[in-house]
Amino acid sequence: VLRGVEGPGDAEHAERVVARINVDLTCQLVRSRRPVALHVLASLPAGATGKVRRHALGDPRVAPLFSFAVA
Repeated sequence: VLRGVEGPGDAEHAERVVARINVDLTCQLVRSRRPVALHVLASLPAGATGKVRRHALGDPRVAPLFSFAVA
């Protein structure tokens, strides 16, 4: 979830932020530990207590707004 990214019209902003994240990850992690893709979501699936439901992230109904290959 990226602040300021609300929908498809924010693709350029999302791409810039993901590029900065990728640079930071490249500097801090060895290649085998870096993600191969980053996905931008509108919101994280949360339960009644507000905790993120990680198992729901793979649910097709939680579709990413954008996906970027960063490898």
